[in-house]
Amino acid sequence: MIKQSFSLIFSCFALNSAYAATCSSYQQDKATHYANIQGNEVVNKYDGGRNIRTYVSNCDYNNYSNKYNVDIDVYWDGVMSGKSYNSSGKMIMNPDGGRREYQETYRNQNLKDYALFKGMAMLALVTGSSSSPNSQSGTNQVGYRVWVKNKCGWTRELVIEYKDAKDGQWKKDGWWSFAPEEAGYLSNIRTNKSTLYYALKDNSITQNYNISYGGNTYPADKVTDNEGDTEIYLCAQI
Repeated sequence: MIKQSFSLIFSCFALNSAYAATCSSYQQDKATHYANIQGNEVVNKYDGGRNIRTYVSNCDYNNYSNKYNVDIDVYWDGVMSGKSYNSSGKMIMNPDGGRREYQETYRNQNLKDYALFKGMAMLALVTGSSSSPNSQSGTNQVGYRVWVKNKCGWTRELVIEYKDAKDGQWKKDGWWSFAPEEAGYLSNIRTNKSTLYYALKDNSITQNYNISYGGNTYPADKVTDNEGDTEIYLCAQI
């Protein structure tokens, strides 16, 4: 009876191991790439931040369901508060990364406090809006966002100069890093002007505009988008 039980357990383990296994080097690289994208989406959920770092602590690939199960840790610094935030969880994605789900399993205390504060602020906003007969939906979202798509075959870093929708002042922000084919919104940036400027860290732009940032001057390109959010395509003629 003991031998039969051991054989059954071993058979079940062998069957499951055929379905789920630790990611290969190639699968690990793919998981890391999409984990970085997911990390930026997590930070955007909490209204953006700086110095975003995403780490993969575990990666499994299930041959039966064709799903990646990836444990990730996301760290960033608050734009205004300067506090350090951390969200950890499990990212489940299909092989091409087109469909991803993130299940948060941990927040550090700073993030718990921020989430609580945000929830209370949103409740106050909704309550105030519903009590005002002249309130309009969407008034809390000022200006348009900035979206970037890297069509280059290598990672690009850019800085942008834009007119802030909140105070009407021209501001600069960088460096934003995008891997090949990576796309996403620049967190916590909104502009009310259809024109902005961007420069690349490797000085590969040959335009007549310039952006001074971090003590250096970089040649910049001008982007004008009159239809909602501003879209920037790198290495593409759009």
